[in-house]
Amino acid sequence: MTFIWIIMALLAITGLLLLLGKYTFWLPSGAKQAPRILMYHSVDANKPQDGLNIHPNHFEQQLNLLIKQGYSFLTALELAEKVNQGECDFNKTALITFDDGFENNYTQAFPILEKLGVKATIYLTYKSPDIKMKLLNQEQIKTMVDSGLIEFGAHTISHVNLTTISDEEALEEIVQSKEQTENLTSKPCVSFAYPYGRFNEAHVEMIKNAGFTSSVTTKKRLKVPNVDMLFSLPRLTADGSMNKIQWRIVLSKGRYKL
Repeated sequence: MTFIWIIMALLAITGLLLLLGKYTFWLPSGAKQAPRILMYHSVDANKPQDGLNIHPNHFEQQLNLLIKQGYSFLTALELAEKVNQGECDFNKTALITFDDGFENNYTQAFPILEKLGVKATIYLTYKSPDIKMKLLNQEQIKTMVDSGLIEFGAHTISHVNLTTISDEEALEEIVQSKEQTENLTSKPCVSFAYPYGRFNEAHVEMIKNAGFTSSVTTKKRLKVPNVDMLFSLPRLTADGSMNKIQWRIVLSKGRYKL
């Protein structure tokens, strides 16, 4: 009998630990003055929801919760401008960001952004064997630019981990992606996203010298940005795998699971 109770106790403890790992409500709350910089990739009703894809209805629900809670929306360009002007209180401020520039950002996410009047920043890449889905074309990009809601940033040409290539190759990836994005949008490209969130100090200097005003990472933190942080801005995972409770935990704590 004692053995059975021990087994039941161990199962209960295991279950509790799994629960605490999936719902990190016990973490300390992030700074209220920190912007919620949210990272998306694909918005596709025809694919399973996971860490990279979210159903359009789920995406709209997440945005509606932000709106109901009184959030306003900035692009990465606007955030950098405000930080450089000395602003340090971004309470109830959100940035919606997309990495890669999938076609479904236009066909399935953009109608929702337009409907709700929400701004977003999309970081474009152009060729990679790892990217299987169709990317945005120039006509779609132009329509989104003309809406006044979408800023386009750069995400390298070939979506390469910058830390795995030479400095010369990294500089080429950074500069060419900036030029290509500017050619497509007819707008200055001043925002950058590190592929896979990987970078070092040499890459930061390259990005600054190329004329970017900010760059984002994949670090899941809530921090009040300052001028020194503008080239290593953390972002929060926003994807289809989380439920409403986890979404609220993300906005409060910075991450919903360990």
